[in-house]
Amino acid sequence: MVGRAYIARRDRKVNPEGNFDKQKRWYPSEREDAEGSGSNVRSPSAAWPFSYMLRCRTRKHVANLVQRGLQGLDVPPDIAQVIARG
Repeated sequence: MVGRAYIARRDRKVNPEGNFDKQKRWYPSEREDAEGSGSNVRSPSAAWPFSYMLRCRTRKHVANLVQRGLQGLDVPPDIAQVIARG
């Protein structure tokens, strides 16, 4: 399950759930931010506006979301679909 979701995100077929602010920095949604925004990743800045998005495309992050989904917690739609397919 993790492999399929990870590859879809890695290849940008699916985007992590989140929003941009006025300075075009990307922030994850609450469902997407399973590890917490402060997890060992620099905060978005003008020079690095996608630092959180890059983290949300990692295998570790996707595995964490799949685990949360299997526990019955709310997860982004792409992860929920992968879990439903088994």
